[in-house]
Amino acid sequence: MTGRWGRLSARRCRLLMEATAQLLAARLQLLPLPGLDWQRALGSRGEVAPGDDRRPAPGPGPGPGPLDDLSRDIGWAIRTAAARVPWRSVCLPQAIAAQHMLRRRGISGRAVVGARRSESEKPIDLHVWVVVGGRVVVGGRGHTTFAPVVAYDV
Repeated sequence: MTGRWGRLSARRCRLLMEATAQLLAARLQLLPLPGLDWQRALGSRGEVAPGDDRRPAPGPGPGPGPLDDLSRDIGWAIRTAAARVPWRSVCLPQAIAAQHMLRRRGISGRAVVGARRSESEKPIDLHVWVVVGGRVVVGGRGHTTFAPVVAYDV
């Protein structure tokens, strides 16, 4: 391998390729789904919990470890792939891809849907981010300006 690929670890190369495939699958999954069926793609519906929003849960967070490194690498792969695919991969397909990649590895995660008043002609803006062990893995940019409304567990 040469160039940028040559500087990546084998694990990160595999995760980046999987993230690209998952983003494509999420995009295709979202195309024919009317209304609120996208919720099924995120996982089972749960309640919003402490740590799902910008305020961390009380107590010490998870320590560094192999699963923490893996979930962080999954987030990196999804963000990296989303920035380079030829279609628009915003927060929802990224969250769906993250949930699939986490589920495949047996890692518990939560996709959190947040809302805020819109500054455009839309009444509200929605945003989705994925939390693993109290840390935002995907969708972290700007998530603190949204109030969590509902969460979906892997």
